[in-house]
Amino acid sequence: MSSTAPQSAVLSIQGDASPAGSAGLTLQGVDVQARLDGLLLRTTLQQRYRNSTGRLVETVYTFPLAHGASLLGLSVTLGDKKMSGAVIEKQEATQRYEQAIDAGDTPVLVEQSSPGLYTANLGNLQDGEEATIELEYAQLLRFEQGGLRLSIPTVVAPRYGQPQAQGGLAPHESTEADWQARYPFTLTLDIGGPAAKARLSSPSHRIEVQPVVPDQGAPGQGETVRVTLGQGGWLDRDFVLRLDGLEGQAFCVTAQDGDETLPQAQAVLASFCPRLPAQELVPLSLKILVDCSGSMTGDSIEQARRALHEVGQWLEPTDRIAYFRFGNQCVPVIPTLEPCTPKLVARYAKAIEQTEADLGGTELQAALLQVFGPKSKSATKADVLLITDGEVWDIEPTVKAARDAGHRLFVVGVSSSPAESLLRELAEQSGGACELVTPNEDIAGAITRMVRRLRAARDIGLELDWGQPVLWQSPLPPQVFDGETLHVWARLEQPLQAAPTLHWSAAGATGSDQAHQVQADASGTTARLCGARQADTLTSDENKLALALRYQLVTRQTSLFLVHQRAESEKAEGLPALKQIRHMMAAGHGGFGSVTDSSQEIPAFLRRQPEDMAPCSMVLQEIAVPSIWRKPARSLGRWADKLRAYLETEPDEPGLATLDEGQQAESNHKLMLAAFEREAATPQAAQRHLDQLQAGTTDPQLQALLDQLALIADDRTAAALLLDWLNRHLSSGPALSRQAERVLRSVLKPLSPEVRAEAEQAIEAALPGLWLAAGG
Repeated sequence: MSSTAPQSAVLSIQGDASPAGSAGLTLQGVDVQARLDGLLLRTTLQQRYRNSTGRLVETVYTFPLAHGASLLGLSVTLGDKKMSGAVIEKQEATQRYEQAIDAGDTPVLVEQSSPGLYTANLGNLQDGEEATIELEYAQLLRFEQGGLRLSIPTVVAPRYGQPQAQGGLAPHESTEADWQARYPFTLTLDIGGPAAKARLSSPSHRIEVQPVVPDQGAPGQGETVRVTLGQGGWLDRDFVLRLDGLEGQAFCVTAQDGDETLPQAQAVLASFCPRLPAQELVPLSLKILVDCSGSMTGDSIEQARRALHEVGQWLEPTDRIAYFRFGNQCVPVIPTLEPCTPKLVARYAKAIEQTEADLGGTELQAALLQVFGPKSKSATKADVLLITDGEVWDIEPTVKAARDAGHRLFVVGVSSSPAESLLRELAEQSGGACELVTPNEDIAGAITRMVRRLRAARDIGLELDWGQPVLWQSPLPPQVFDGETLHVWARLEQPLQAAPTLHWSAAGATGSDQAHQVQADASGTTARLCGARQADTLTSDENKLALALRYQLVTRQTSLFLVHQRAESEKAEGLPALKQIRHMMAAGHGGFGSVTDSSQEIPAFLRRQPEDMAPCSMVLQEIAVPSIWRKPARSLGRWADKLRAYLETEPDEPGLATLDEGQQAESNHKLMLAAFEREAATPQAAQRHLDQLQAGTTDPQLQALLDQLALIADDRTAAALLLDWLNRHLSSGPALSRQAERVLRSVLKPLSPEVRAEAEQAIEAALPGLWLAAGG
């Protein structure tokens, strides 16, 4: 059996197939091997690295995982040696990683850097060496109105905002894109059980589907089919597979919990697919918010217009709508909810025709707050349909705004690589739903499903009967929809005697759903995924950490870590140069190429338009995306003259003229650290900067302090002593990256504790203003 997805236009890459980008080095490609059994997807992700730079390097690669995925394991192959990692507390992992760097060994550290994003750190990769980092993770899929959608994220598209201040990324965890980068991507996906009989198609890649002969498949799994990429792929778009023609059903999986204090305790996954009764159509009170920022240029804005037209197909005279566009600002096109008269529908259709990606940045939170309006008891309940690629860093405040608003948020994510974690959180936290739609995916089907959900009853009562007391249970969602999977996790003191029963009540009707049997899982995956869901619900950092260590889970408090200890003759010498792996530019992002099948026609809705109204013109026009310019810093005091050459991109600080003397001093010191940070990517450049600072500052007091430090230690360490002290004692916390701190630590390593203490006393005496500001 062979199957090929409908052919789609592909962003072509000319020339040989060798990876390029990040100065033409290190990441050679990513290989994915996965298996889907029921609704559980287990995935092994292999990242292949090679150092051909002629020098020692440290590679750092920040990559995406699917929403709800749990990272479970790490192994690394270096040469002919394969090693396995373990989950330890994050601070300990960071310390051991740095110690291994200093010792000339090769450590590997994998940590969660932001919601949905993880970072793989590979230290001291010597010239000519190859390494493979292998990560294992698992996730649950959901049956939605007739099928499954499986997505494997591969690329992080450029996002609006500040990745460090808003996204929580460390300076070395860059997600910058390089339009010249190209990394091969391969995939092998085995599908077992009932899903093997589904109709398979991929809107993102050309695929081949073949049966797996019995001795190749997992034992006892029955029929299995294998999906591979027909012509290979690149890390420039998410892999998406549709599995249609399936019927959702309830099931229950149980496993030993592993709690030594409760030897009979069980971890349980109960999944339901309730069939809710048909009901009368509920009139819509719908606020439509569409992303018109620059990142939507090209494929995404075209998809958005298709979606808007499809919404128009479903509007009834009893419905009410409002329509907003947003980017840097929120533009109310139809500012209040108005009945869908023919005149209003014509006005809406004309607004769609004029919808372009011409509003600059993506101020999503401000736009949502404006659309929600003031919160009051008398406010009319309304739903929000958000159409966006979700490419923003300011995630947590945006999710909180949605949770507090009292509006259900129904999200349609449009792009080849949408920010899934943000979009699904917005929907789940507000009781709405989320659909992700790639450029060649059926937007009409997605909108049809959304309208069905929008017209569903708001108030649904849920009650779950386990047949015994529970130690812990995941919260039931505020909303469920007909024929869609609901996953519930629990920890029980005793083994289940029968599958739990879900009782529901909606629109005057009641019903229940229950799995036919209880399945046992001996792999440990169920217990670990249950632990991950429980950790998400805890408020105590101490309890979260204990649970993560018990189940070996990667969270914001824990990391996967291992170290390859080299023989003395093979130790790395000196500090590695930092090489951040830049992403390929996401296909279609901001008008960068296109992955849309040009044979598709845009279905402009006309059935409600007056006869004299011309059809909507959907010709895409090029627009200029506003650039963000940074002004040079003001004069920041007597030490700033030397730093101007390093600070062309330093933003103007508001209210700086009103700073008191201590604050002014701290601002100057931050600038000194910023100048050093700019040179710290390579140890050689950092050392040159330290020598220049020692040899030629324009401020006599600073020069006097550096001269004094040179007498205490020596000329090569004087500037490093000062910068190290400033970084540790700024009132706002350390300002240097891990790489810059590593350089300073290397320079200062030969100094004795007595010399370090004497130098610190000299610095404290010379900089009393900063010392007081720091609370020292």
